[in-house]
Amino acid sequence: MGFMDRQREAYAAMGAYMQQLVLPGETLRGIIVANQQKAFSATLYLVGTTDRRIIMQQLDRKMQPNGQPLSYGSADITDASVWGWAHDSASRAEKVRTFLTTSGDRIKFEAGGEKWKLMTLGGNLLENALAGEDQLGGLNAFIDFLAASAR
Repeated sequence: MGFMDRQREAYAAMGAYMQQLVLPGETLRGIIVANQQKAFSATLYLVGTTDRRIIMQQLDRKMQPNGQPLSYGSADITDASVWGWAHDSASRAEKVRTFLTTSGDRIKFEAGGEKWKLMTLGGNLLENALAGEDQLGGLNAFIDFLAASAR
C-alpha cells in the first residue's frame, strides 16, 4: 500500500467521523486537515465544511478527535483573508482561485472571538500533487464558505 492509498484511507475515516457531526438537512461539502500555529506549537484540526457552517475538530498526534468540536456559521465569521482577493466584480469562484494560487498556505479568519491562522496542504502545483483529491475538494469548499461569508 502506497502513500496515496494510506492517505485515501485516512480521509475516508475522517470523513466518516465528520459525517457524524453533520446535522440533519446539512450537506458535508468537504474536509481538510490543517494546523493552527502558535508561537512555539501547532494544533492539528480536522475542518469540515457544510452548506451551513464549518466544523473544527481538534486532533491528537494519532489523528484521533481530541475534545469537543467547534462550529461556526456564516454570521460567526467576522473577518477572513480571502475577503478582498481579486477585484470586487470577480465571481466567488474567481476569488477562491486567486486566493489559492497567490496566498501561500495560510488561511486567516476570525470566528467566535478567536483568531485563526490555519496552514494546510494545497494551493500550488507541488502541494496539489501531494494533497490528493479529498484535501483539494475540502480546501475549495472551505475557502468558498469563507468567501461567501463576506459582509
